[in-house]
Amino acid sequence: MSAALATRHMGKVITAYRTHPFHDSPVSQTTVAAWARCAQPHVSRIENGTAIDSITKLEFWSTLLGIPTQHQWFSGTSDEKLSSPPPTESKPLLIDVAVLPKKSLADEITQRSSKLRQWASWESPAEVAIRLQAVNQAGIHDTTFETMNLAIVDAIARYEAEGPRQLYPQVLTIRKQAQSLLEGWQHPRQRIATYKIAAQASALLGYMAVNVGRFQLAESYSVESASLASAIDDTELLIWIFGTRSFQAYYARDYVKARDFARAGIALSPNSPQAIRLLSNGEARALGMLGEKDQADRSIGKALELAASLNVSSDLTSCISFEPYGYSRIAANAATAYVQVGEVGRVLEYVGNIGEAVEDSDSDWSRSLTKLDVATALLLQANPDLEQSMVLGTEALLASAGRPIESIAQRAEMLVKYSAKWPNHSAVVDYVNAFAAWKET
Repeated sequence: MSAALATRHMGKVITAYRTHPFHDSPVSQTTVAAWARCAQPHVSRIENGTAIDSITKLEFWSTLLGIPTQHQWFSGTSDEKLSSPPPTESKPLLIDVAVLPKKSLADEITQRSSKLRQWASWESPAEVAIRLQAVNQAGIHDTTFETMNLAIVDAIARYEAEGPRQLYPQVLTIRKQAQSLLEGWQHPRQRIATYKIAAQASALLGYMAVNVGRFQLAESYSVESASLASAIDDTELLIWIFGTRSFQAYYARDYVKARDFARAGIALSPNSPQAIRLLSNGEARALGMLGEKDQADRSIGKALELAASLNVSSDLTSCISFEPYGYSRIAANAATAYVQVGEVGRVLEYVGNIGEAVEDSDSDWSRSLTKLDVATALLLQANPDLEQSMVLGTEALLASAGRPIESIAQRAEMLVKYSAKWPNHSAVVDYVNAFAAWKET
């Protein structure tokens, strides 16, 4: 380690840290990449390329590796000075590797989750909407509805970054505000707008309740939102709500009901853009859990055909969005469906097709879920790849640490179940311990 520090090349320091004997076994570049939330090739370029000359980047890697301040050769140096070569007679930097922390996966998960909880106490769009309503108390101004709609759009956009526990209060505030308006008087046009906002808010609350495992509450919200959507004949929203009821039944492990809710929603308008979600996320995944491979194939095929016919964007939309599913979402759900029927090749094919889209997105949950699907598939194949499966499982937990949701919890637990055949393998033990730490975040 002393020799690596003397080179003043952070890549050499990372290599020395990873391969030092004080670890029980060498730390892989993939694991370091997971700590830094970057791709493995990026770590490889840092280790083998020219020395980093950015103070900000050097400070980042020093913090990540836990290098004590007195051994940070760049401390107090400007970027301009750093770009100059070190003095030829500079003394080597000495460091006892024992002072560097030995990073455990559980420690990394705990550290990352604590940072994610430190959200700034900004005023939410929902609070702005309430204040504006008070300003327009003499009569409901259209800007009141505009700000309420903006609050819903804002919650959807932030959902995967912050999660249900952070955003539930904002959406609940909008739902309560809409209720207060419904109990008053509005023009007919405004009445319809109020019903729409109330229905959307209840629908989102139902989805959030599923993500935290509150299945009965989720069903109550879904029934409420369906009643409101029916009152204004909003078929598209009704189909979306049936999708959430299917989603709720799936994670409540009632796969027959999940299939039937999806089919009921599709029947309302089989060629609706919302039917794409019900075919892939609802029907196909439930059929996979029921072992109905051929029917799951047909559901996925219909979803792909419908998306193509409607020219739906292939972008990876937020999981809670009211927008129709594109190819990336369909493929991710297809992979999940094929895991349970043992179609390992199809799982790897679909995940491979969307790998770039998932990695480029800001959806840590999608990264976690696709990695867990592949990890499980690797254990179900004829020649299980235990090592790679546990690496992917570990990466999945790291990606979503601090924002646990029911879907990731159940799939991570499923991987624990399938890896139980190798109870004493060190990689399995590490993953099981990491999962226990993840559940506490």
